[in-house]
Amino acid sequence: MKVAIIQNVSLNDHRMVHTDGIGRELINRGYDVEIVIQESKKKSPFGIPPYKIIYLPGDTYSISGQIEFLYNLLKLLKKKKYNIIHAKNPFSSILPALLLKRFVGKTKIIYDIRGLWVDFGVHAKRIPKIIAPLLNKLDNFCMNRADKVIAISYELRDILVRRGVKETNIKVIIGDGVDVSKAESLRKKEIRDFFGIDGKVIGYVGSIALTRYSNRIIEAFKVLKNQVRQKVNLVMMGPLNDEKYFQSLIRKEGLEGSVFFTKFITSHDEVLQFMKSLDIAVAYHEVAFPFFNVMVPTKVLEYLATGRSIVATDHKSHRNLLTHRTDAYLTGQNPKEFADGILHLLENEEFSERLSKNAQITAKKHSFEKVADKIVEVYKTLLN
Repeated sequence: MKVAIIQNVSLNDHRMVHTDGIGRELINRGYDVEIVIQESKKKSPFGIPPYKIIYLPGDTYSISGQIEFLYNLLKLLKKKKYNIIHAKNPFSSILPALLLKRFVGKTKIIYDIRGLWVDFGVHAKRIPKIIAPLLNKLDNFCMNRADKVIAISYELRDILVRRGVKETNIKVIIGDGVDVSKAESLRKKEIRDFFGIDGKVIGYVGSIALTRYSNRIIEAFKVLKNQVRQKVNLVMMGPLNDEKYFQSLIRKEGLEGSVFFTKFITSHDEVLQFMKSLDIAVAYHEVAFPFFNVMVPTKVLEYLATGRSIVATDHKSHRNLLTHRTDAYLTGQNPKEFADGILHLLENEEFSERLSKNAQITAKKHSFEKVADKIVEVYKTLLN
């Protein structure tokens, strides 16, 4: 069976974790997989893939980039034959397939919705607010004409239904999935050696930006530093946006020598290796915007798989995965209570260890194998 997984994102986008993991799992099951994504000059963070990658010019958050990707994808699909076209939002990944639907015969088209990309684009000021209604209408048009819609969370499904998508056509498959066996088998790489530091390390993985409230983690760390006698460090791993602001914030709070940024790490395996050396891994959201509520954060799945003790705010996106005092410690959605949660784990090692062990149990429920089982079930149902 030949499958095309299509998404107008670059190779280094965090959404590629799901694409790469599912692509590899489908190959293991005997599928012929081609992955169609944006052109990128950057090195793949996933090593040499077993699937074929087709690069097209494009961009996720610009009209010209959407049109360019859409046009080149249309030309590509005219030449190709697939049993399944598994397209992920934005709509430029699926619209060409829908336009050609009358010519592709028995090909089944799936629209996999990984989040409310238009809403987030407006919030991040990358999409003009005036055109957002039009883009959302295009997305709805595509969802209602696809053979099946996959939603990343029940919260997302409910929002899509309220926006006019047929509930009977939506299948919920929670999260991106995570490579549990790899996370368990990789050798730990010490983040303390990387920066030449000692003491406890609180770690965050993901994009670092004001739009993601990363400043609140630094504010919470300042509160924590004032409460503990032992040496603690905050390490933030991921692409650093708004760098001048964050460096200024660190100076203002007197945190020089305690807060460290790795910036972008080219190897995804290395991220997991560094993650394994964190004493506590953190995730922070405090605003009930729909595009945050529907998320199932990849970093949290990877925290679970690497057996980290997790402190996260009691936010809908985190409750999509985590259970308070079972596999994570959930706190109030403000820096003070967040800092108190981190302190609680630092002062209660036995409890922290229990969370760590339970985290790995939870991770197995969200392995790429489990996620792929559900995706393959959708494929087979459509084709039969």
